[in-house]
Amino acid sequence: MSTGVDMQYAYRGGKPSRGVTLLFVHGSARSSHCWEENWMDYFAANGYECFAPCLRGSSGSPPPSGENENGKIQVGDHIRDLRAFIDEVVVARGRKSNANRRLVLVGHSMGGLVSMKLCETEAQRFSGVALMCSVPPAGNSQMTIRFIFQRGLIVFVNIFRGFILQEVRRNPRLNQILYLPHRTNRPEQDPYLVRFTEQVDRDYRYVLDVSDLNQRCLPIRAVNPKSGQAQWLHPGMSTLVVGAEKDYIVDQTAVEETATFLGTSPVTAPGQTHDLMLRDDWEVGATILLNWLSTI
Repeated sequence: MSTGVDMQYAYRGGKPSRGVTLLFVHGSARSSHCWEENWMDYFAANGYECFAPCLRGSSGSPPPSGENENGKIQVGDHIRDLRAFIDEVVVARGRKSNANRRLVLVGHSMGGLVSMKLCETEAQRFSGVALMCSVPPAGNSQMTIRFIFQRGLIVFVNIFRGFILQEVRRNPRLNQILYLPHRTNRPEQDPYLVRFTEQVDRDYRYVLDVSDLNQRCLPIRAVNPKSGQAQWLHPGMSTLVVGAEKDYIVDQTAVEETATFLGTSPVTAPGQTHDLMLRDDWEVGATILLNWLSTI
């Protein structure tokens, strides 16, 4: 692409077409695989064209030579790459097929925060924004403090081990706790958890520059002080905010903060955990999104 990134992406064509394209944005330590496993085929079968790019720094899209050599990716890098991806891949493909589709942004976890940042400059492109288990617009700092005082030290320690010490790259048991607690087998003997951990390792070679994010880039900076909502919301944009009932990483307060920012009421996915698109019952979260899409 014009940003220098050779961006890998997954694609599914929706037939018969509903005239809507979904742009899936994954979170940290993920790539397009988290959408490909279940959701992309499901939504394509329901008539939605689907794109899922691998963000810069994931296994599918290494940074260009000479960039991000400190091992950190800035939010601005993701925004530039996604803007180019929309223009050079999504729009270009629609032009070739003479398709005039509405574009809907679907972000998960840190991909939700990236989606909010993208909307600061690109909101008019989107007919809808759906955020699933998203990092809130004010970032993770306040949520981390809540974990210590409300959920206990063990929860905080597990999150610290997983993301600060990056043990999720090599510890299937920790991945089971944080992401996939519905898998009840011993993690070292669960082939799925072993493969999941290996994929996390491949996708976590670069980390988000949290210092840059907190100092300059938090989406909450674009808030309307009177309404508490994002300044970039427009009348033609539908919004959906989904939280998982049993999310170990994003708490209900964070989900409510995100919903307020997007001018909507939060929806809770019953019985679900953080990676709701990778669960055996992945249809729970997918159905919530599908029902909302039918209203656009």
